[in-house]
Amino acid sequence: MLTPERRGTVRYFDSEQQYRAAVIRVWSDTGRMTLDDIGAVMASRSATYDWRDTVEARIEAIDRHIEQLLVGRNYLNYVLECTRDNPYRDCTVFRSEITVPTGRRPPRRRSRRSAP
Repeated sequence: MLTPERRGTVRYFDSEQQYRAAVIRVWSDTGRMTLDDIGAVMASRSATYDWRDTVEARIEAIDRHIEQLLVGRNYLNYVLECTRDNPYRDCTVFRSEITVPTGRRPPRRRSRRSAP
């Protein structure tokens, strides 16, 4: 949490608070960390929690996201290189790569209501 000093209506942040704000921005923007994640890391280690768990979870999430982005880029590059006028409609190779849902849904659970 940032705690500025107030002088009238103006807020002043000391160098430590400015550093803290900069770290929050970097971790939020580049590490895609939530404020809760950032707060947990900044709070340090406790008897029941190690901040490394939060960081490791974010690294794993980023790795999954990178993998998804690479797959997406590969599909888009393929579409650009396709010689068909409409790759969406006419490219059989691209069409074979796409998994089409079966349309089957799992059966709905009936809610149990207590008898009146």
